[in-house]
Amino acid sequence: MKYRTIILASLFILGFSDNTKAQIEPSAKEMESYYRWYVLAECIYIGFDKDKVFEKDITFSVLNDITEYVRLTSHGRKLDSLVKIKIQSIPPSQIEDYQKKKAIILESMRYYDSEELKRQVQEILKSPRVPIKLK
Repeated sequence: MKYRTIILASLFILGFSDNTKAQIEPSAKEMESYYRWYVLAECIYIGFDKDKVFEKDITFSVLNDITEYVRLTSHGRKLDSLVKIKIQSIPPSQIEDYQKKKAIILESMRYYDSEELKRQVQEILKSPRVPIKLK
């Protein structure tokens, strides 16, 4: 009887821990959303003074926690590359009143919502997620 109770308790604990892990690990669809959010946040961070934004906003830290520090993986490098390309491609306004400033947030939101980014993120998610060695 004692062994039966121990075996049942062990099976219950193992089943609970497997169920908990399944709930914590995001699905591919959720990761796609998180990666797109990461790109949007990074566009804003890169487009403006990163330190000043970080001083007032924790979004980037929260996204790093949710994605298990995507920044430290090959996926993060690919996402950061997309951000760099996007920020560099935003043209300055041709309207004189805007003094050649860029619509960084507007263009970042458009990119976040684009089929192009959805496709790019899906391709990234298909690739292996390799940790990056820090020097």
